Amino acid sequence: MKSEIDALNLNSKANPQTLYCIGVGPGDPELLTLKAINLLRSVNCLAVPQVEPNQPGLAQQIVESLLPAGTTTPKLLPLLFPMTRDADVRETHHRKAAEDIIDMLDAGQSVAMVTIGDPTIYSTCFYVKHKVEDKGFAVEVVPGITSITAAASKAGIALSEQKESIQIIPGVSTFDDIKVALVDPRVQTLVVMKAGKIIHDLRDLMSTTELVNEAVVVSRLGFADEVIKSVETTTDEEKWPYFTTVIIKKKN
Repeated sequence: MKSEIDALNLNSKANPQTLYCIGVGPGDPELLTLKAINLLRSVNCLAVPQVEPNQPGLAQQIVESLLPAGTTTPKLLPLLFPMTRDADVRETHHRKAAEDIIDMLDAGQSVAMVTIGDPTIYSTCFYVKHKVEDKGFAVEVVPGITSITAAASKAGIALSEQKESIQIIPGVSTFDDIKVALVDPRVQTLVVMKAGKIIHDLRDLMSTTELVNEAVVVSRLGFADEVIKSVETTTDEEKWPYFTTVIIKKKN
């Protein structure tokens, strides 16, 4: 008798007129799920976010090594998402990206929009997903390994044990939110994502406490220039990428 695993479909194929929001993990291509790889190799169109025109983003860099060399399938569809805090500008680019994807779906194509980490955590995918669904097209979200769990694994940190709680804050949040979380006794582990611009501020904030010894900064996870170090040892001269994660595990 076949087991439940044997009965599963382990060779997913993309359906026409369907958008797949695929998480491609933090950087190491080997951390992609089998489902993600199967879909990426079977879709007609690969939608790749870019911060600057004609400059491949991290998600595109991660998946390129998994696609057959010299192939013209899937077709690349660049989506421009500039780094800005202007809500109107962001909405304009979200709408344009959705329209470009809808054009492909209207033509009967299947589309995979890739995003680093997991699509459900601070991802542009969902802004596009809602607009595509509003036009009546099917959308499937394919989970990926988050930078949070990958960074904790590399640093040898248990994010949560027994009844410990975790709080996740984006680095673009107000610094007061981070200050509150650092002293909140209900939060045993604090994760600050997209923390590149505030590493030095975090270090200085924690410098008079034991927390500075417990804080770990992880950047470029899975890439050749990966960095994992104590926040305490960071210097003012160091420049940190936008996608940098800080994990602060408080001592009980």
